[in-house]
Amino acid sequence: MSAPSPVPTYIYKILPNTSPYTGTPIPIPSSWEFPKTQTDLDDGFVHLSTLHQLPSTLTRFYSTKEDLEKGVQVLKVDYGQLSAWKIVKWERSRSNGESYPHLYGVLTGEFVRDLRVLKRAEGTGDEKGASWEDVVERLKNEGWLEN
Repeated sequence: MSAPSPVPTYIYKILPNTSPYTGTPIPIPSSWEFPKTQTDLDDGFVHLSTLHQLPSTLTRFYSTKEDLEKGVQVLKVDYGQLSAWKIVKWERSRSNGESYPHLYGVLTGEFVRDLRVLKRAEGTGDEKGASWEDVVERLKNEGWLEN
């Protein structure tokens, strides 16, 4: 299956904000290898999401008590550069039929433009008790999340 039209500029990788996923140096070295999640290892590819898919992916896979307390890391990945050098396939999800980008290889720092730790339940002011949809919307409004 081919990439959607229009092709996104960025796609996103979500990682738990727990060991062994924490400790990424900033700025991110180009040779830095991001560890795969257990789901990535089980499925044989790195799960990625478009901006549109982020809220549902966060809600479905990152709503445990630990995720709510510690948050998650979201990596902003340059899709054009990644797909030029690595194998990225757009494949349909068995659960909802949507096409998601899957990386067949290792995600390294050279393709990651930024990293943010997102927290949903613990915030101040208008973040407190926010849904993942609210958190994503706020980051879109700030200009950090882009298509």
